[in-house]
Amino acid sequence: MNLSALLLPKIVIFVLASGDQGEDNLLNDGLSIREEQRQRLLNNSELLENTGNMLNAGYRATIEAEEIGARVLQDLNNQRETIQRARSRVRHSCLFPRVQKFYKF
Repeated sequence: MNLSALLLPKIVIFVLASGDQGEDNLLNDGLSIREEQRQRLLNNSELLENTGNMLNAGYRATIEAEEIGARVLQDLNNQRETIQRARSRVRHSCLFPRVQKFYKF
């Protein structure tokens, strides 16, 4: 559940409860207090939804980066093991050159 779904009902209840009960006082721009509150509520709801969407996108990106990092670490581990095996073979072949004459590796 995203953040906006949790907070939006509480915001609506607060704004409706705090509005004028029957008075339509006009503000400088010609909007009533109720209309101005409603517009602020809509703007804040849109902002909250956009913020929630950005947080969700960031979370998905974080999960994806973590998965990529895990795959890179696994690949590096496999490469390290390959290098260690190759190094071991080279050391073995350098330490026992006489043995190489009798056995094929």
